[in-house]
Amino acid sequence: MAKKIVHEKEKEKEKENGHPFEVGKQYRNRDGEYQVVSIDEPNMVIRYQNGYIIESSIILQARIWENIQEGNGSDFGLESF
Repeated sequence: MAKKIVHEKEKEKEKENGHPFEVGKQYRNRDGEYQVVSIDEPNMVIRYQNGYIIESSIILQARIWENIQEGNGSDFGLESF
């Protein structure tokens, strides 16, 4: 039940911001866990646990994050065969 409550709160934030991300919070993509360093739409800067920093599209990272949250294992919304 707690997971559903957290998921609902994330959806509310996404409606407000247009994306689920907050500076300073931890997320994950196919390369591992990262922290959001800054958001300057349409891009964001993220720092991986190993210290590697990149700038990436918010839309791309949001799609990956949503797929991970849904647990379907597909980063791009494609069906697995």
